Amino acid sequence: MTSFKYKINERVKERNSNRIHGRYINHYGKQEIIKTRRGVVTGMNIKKNSIGAKVTYYQVQWDNQSRPTEIQAHRIESEETK
Repeated sequence: MTSFKYKINERVKERNSNRIHGRYINHYGKQEIIKTRRGVVTGMNIKKNSIGAKVTYYQVQWDNQSRPTEIQAHRIESEETK
């Protein structure tokens, strides 16, 4: 039996990525800050990748979207309540 890091209805956010660095350049050449996506875990799943290793996926309902998105477990982290 596999144990999952996050439970259903737990608040999560998208982890900061080295690729994005939290900014992008708009069409005027100005740097814009990217807000971190936040949402609720609605489901979990384990799939095999092309090599055959098991990879954990979560269904996350982001706050600003109407449909849940499937995202790998290493791309999200728990949202700290302040």
